[in-house]
Amino acid sequence: MGLRLYSEFKSSNGKQYKIEIYDNEWTPASSSFNVTSEGFDLQYNGETDDIVSPIVASQCVIQAYNTDSVFDTFLTHLQQHQEDRFTMRILLHDGSNYNMYWAGVILQDLVSDEDAVKPRVVEITATDGIGFLANKEYETIADVTIEDFIESAVN
Repeated sequence: MGLRLYSEFKSSNGKQYKIEIYDNEWTPASSSFNVTSEGFDLQYNGETDDIVSPIVASQCVIQAYNTDSVFDTFLTHLQQHQEDRFTMRILLHDGSNYNMYWAGVILQDLVSDEDAVKPRVVEITATDGIGFLANKEYETIADVTIEDFIESAVN
């Protein structure tokens, strides 16, 4: 899995973030891109009927500027692969290192690209992957905990 695209920015409250987009078939060097002033929008979607929902899914939306053919090629590859190749990570800088803040799978069908001249804004959405558990069967194999099952499903 190779780092394909990355963007570093400072939020309005002064925190330093880095967005990384990985491609499990990518080996060339990575390229940088720019995001809009919002950086990213992290949304948590719990059950509305249950105030204390035990598992809360999340998704992250970024708005990136498409300025060159490198980004065009990325979009072409993304549109050809349904949730099996691209992932996104959000990293937070703590003063000395970047640490994992959020990670998820990029959803190909939730990419929104304007029909306009460059530079244009492309909206990319990733989900934390908890939704993928809906189709995974739980098999009671000797000494498998629910925690191990969820971890293997998310991985």
